[in-house]
Amino acid sequence: MTRMSSVAAWTAAIGLLLAGVMGFFTTHATWSVCSGDQTTERCLRTMDQPGHLASLQVLWIGALALCILALVVARGRAARALAAVAGILVLVMNYPTEYILWLGFAGGHWDVAPGTGYTQSLAFALAGVLAAAAAVLSTRAGAARVADGAVPRELVG
Repeated sequence: MTRMSSVAAWTAAIGLLLAGVMGFFTTHATWSVCSGDQTTERCLRTMDQPGHLASLQVLWIGALALCILALVVARGRAARALAAVAGILVLVMNYPTEYILWLGFAGGHWDVAPGTGYTQSLAFALAGVLAAAAAVLSTRAGAARVADGAVPRELVG
């Protein structure tokens, strides 16, 4: 694995973890008004028009791009498989999927169920862990190719 590929792989992993953390805090700030009583005016207004969904969609697009980057720079079958699973996880856990899941858990007739956003943030963080594992495996695969003589040591940078 070249130095540039290694930097790209770790950038994707760290970026996904950061997207998960940012999504968590954004979601928490939005739904903190509903923590006690879900029938207050502020909570009902938040359920009608949650402001965090737009920022979560931007994070979702960025997370999907980072998963594609992790897949492109992954070296070795196992690293590619982990990066692909991370990409599928982020692709599937988008806003409509999470909305359906949370309505199933919470029930009721809310426009947006309280807690919508946490699952998507968790998916970003899990994808970051998978991308980090793919980066480690890619680094090992590159080192094994150099040790076997498949790549001349002068070309490894």
